[in-house]
Amino acid sequence: MNEEKETLEALEGLKVVDFGWAIAAPVICWYLATHGATVVRVETSTRPDVYRVSAPYKDNKPGLNRAGFFAYPNVNKLSIALNMSLPKGIELAKKLVVWADVVVDNFRVGPMEKWGLGYEDLKKVKPDIIMVRTTNQGLTGPHNTHPGWVGNWWG
Repeated sequence: MNEEKETLEALEGLKVVDFGWAIAAPVICWYLATHGATVVRVETSTRPDVYRVSAPYKDNKPGLNRAGFFAYPNVNKLSIALNMSLPKGIELAKKLVVWADVVVDNFRVGPMEKWGLGYEDLKKVKPDIIMVRTTNQGLTGPHNTHPGWVGNWWG
């Protein structure tokens, strides 16, 4: 008799919102998605992730959905484009936070707070939220507002 056994991924049921840009947060969330978490990548179409617009491209044809560097850390993720300069974009981001268990970002200190999405703000929206921040220059100290990647579209 050949019985199929149902297997669950280690992180199945975990819900993550990925506000990452370039490497750190997208790669962290890639690992989470690879092990079963549902990850929603939040992006903007006005200033795409640097890896969306970096070669190599499939068939050497540039395009937002053709970049190999973007593809590898974003496999197994869902994606949404929000305009965070509009109240509606921030409102939708907060709805994602209510849905999520974890929020991940890798921005300098400032953008998440500006949108009302800093940790203290998120706890008001969802008290048990977990926030993972991988700022290049740290959350405190004299360089915490310096970006780790020049050109970061978030701020």
